[in-house]
Amino acid sequence: MSIAEIDTKQILSDIRSGKQRRDAAVKLLFQHPKMNADMRRLVSNKGGSENDFKTVRSLSLMQFVKTAISKPDLMMENGAIAYMMGIARYMWYSELATNKKHKSVDIDERYDAGQAEDHSLLVIKREKAHLLREVLSLMGAKCKEVLLHWANGYKMAEIAKLMQYSGEDMAKKKKYQCMKKLLAFVADNPHIKEALR
Repeated sequence: MSIAEIDTKQILSDIRSGKQRRDAAVKLLFQHPKMNADMRRLVSNKGGSENDFKTVRSLSLMQFVKTAISKPDLMMENGAIAYMMGIARYMWYSELATNKKHKSVDIDERYDAGQAEDHSLLVIKREKAHLLREVLSLMGAKCKEVLLHWANGYKMAEIAKLMQYSGEDMAKKKKYQCMKKLLAFVADNPHIKEALR
């Protein structure tokens, strides 16, 4: 499959088939010229920078992978690129509304009429995602990485390899310790728990 041609069924199959094929699929999406051009235009048309574009692209890809893994019966009638653009559009307009970078962002603009997928069910609200990333950063770099890999559907054996642990049991132990640390922190900070609901 070339960069210009995206076979949605194949992309979804690759994402669900383990780290090696998943990485290749993500790389293909990451380099897709039309998606990059459309996403860059989406961001720049509302005053966003190149860094904003890169952030939106990365978060959209991460959400796309997470959704593809967690919803095995997911159908993308308009294709993977249109689906990714819907996620990006929702994230970017949520970011604009949150940071008031733009005076008036019509909520209807978040949804393109040609993309019927219900993105509200697929995308974590931007402000919650930002808060969660901040909280994970407080857990330390290793814990943040382990928990993000786990949240994105990586198997323990894959996490062990990525993190260069001695084996799957060590990855499980680390994930357990990090999750315990995260839950204790959230329990001690009820305002964060409430904000993440």
